[in-house]
Amino acid sequence: MSGNPDFLNRAIEMVKKATDADRNAEYSQAFDLYKQALSLFELALKWEKSPQTKKIIRDKVREYIERAEKLKLYLAEQDKRKGGASAVGTNGKASAGGGGQK
Repeated sequence: MSGNPDFLNRAIEMVKKATDADRNAEYSQAFDLYKQALSLFELALKWEKSPQTKKIIRDKVREYIERAEKLKLYLAEQDKRKGGASAVGTNGKASAGGGGQK
């Protein structure tokens, strides 16, 4: 990678924290961490010189934006309900109870 790797490395570390929080159903924290990671990815893209690396970063950023948008909608719905007991899956759909295995 020929750009400033500090931004990219920081973004990767931040997104790892976001996905961990997401997996642990800490959706508000995950949303905030995704936003921070996306800002860092934006800076990494600005400084990155390699077109191939830029494409890889952009593809991943699209995934993280999608997830952050789903979390944002879920959190907004939870604010409306104030204390709802459902969880949101990676598909963005809320499920009551959240504990069932398939």
